[in-house]
Amino acid sequence: MICLSKRERRILILAIVLVFSAISYNLIFEPWLHRWNEINQQIYLKEAGFKKGIRLLENSGNIVKKYSYYSSSFKDISGLLNYIEAQASASDIKTANIKPSPLLQAKFYKEYEIELQVEGEARDIQVFIYSLVKLPAGMCLKKFNFNGQPEDLAYLKGTLTLSALII
Repeated sequence: MICLSKRERRILILAIVLVFSAISYNLIFEPWLHRWNEINQQIYLKEAGFKKGIRLLENSGNIVKKYSYYSSSFKDISGLLNYIEAQASASDIKTANIKPSPLLQAKFYKEYEIELQVEGEARDIQVFIYSLVKLPAGMCLKKFNFNGQPEDLAYLKGTLTLSALII
């Protein structure tokens, strides 16, 4: 064994303690602390989600009453087509060749896509599209194609593709 003076032994012990402390901090304490904070953050997020869910469940009766009109307005494609025709006649728009596409079923909703040909004054077509996009129909205008007539540029003929989500 090597003979070390008292001062050298203290320095060696201090160095060993420092190396051991640094290794234990970096390999044991720091990962454990990081994992602890990560778990606390996940718990906080889950608690916030649960509180929001509980608040929605407490108000579910009011929510269902308030929005039952919108969900029950159009249960099937025939109600939707009747609504489109009623809005077209109210807006002085001529509709023709209304083609509903097959139903797209998703997890929580159904999507109907409807293609129709329209003709009328540009102002009337604008009112017609607005009446379809706003509630209670809440349709989405996916595609449109309009052509003006050479004799009257304000008179348009074209095709609309609408999409309606039904919950």
